[in-house]
Amino acid sequence: MIIHEDALLSRIADDFSSEMRQTESQCSPESVDMVNRIAAELILVENDCLLYTPALEDYEGKPVSSITSATDCTFFCAHLYQNCSSSTVTCFALEVGVLLFETQIHRVAVMIRQLQRILQKLSKMLQDKLKTCPHCELHGEKKAETFLDVLHNILQRMNAEQCTTKKIKRHFKKRLRS
Repeated sequence: MIIHEDALLSRIADDFSSEMRQTESQCSPESVDMVNRIAAELILVENDCLLYTPALEDYEGKPVSSITSATDCTFFCAHLYQNCSSSTVTCFALEVGVLLFETQIHRVAVMIRQLQRILQKLSKMLQDKLKTCPHCELHGEKKAETFLDVLHNILQRMNAEQCTTKKIKRHFKKRLRS
């Protein structure tokens, strides 16, 4: 059985498209804008809200203890890092709800609920690589402004990693047409 080149390219494109859809679903540029607007409103409200705040390292990963020095792993060692990305985003989703309850910022209440839903969906798409990730309550309590700043940084990182696949997909389609 001879597979025509067009059919083969089409099958490859479909497989690639399917992978891209899964990856793109983790892309959420609107969530960064939401965090910015919520932070802007939070400045206008007096609050002493403290929220459990995971660190960027909890999302990105921490080096596996077997790596003893920087020379052991200098390039392309992401597989040697263990992260708690799903647990981290889940914690932010829970704490965003606390932020709404404690600050009572009515002008952005709908946006906070939307952000919470986005974070819940994102957390289900991510996978923890570490077997035992810390519970949300084990993270340090930080001011709401710091909480939003860390969340903003993590969402930007997620988008930088995941949203660039759209460009790859467009480039791949152009190459198939040529």
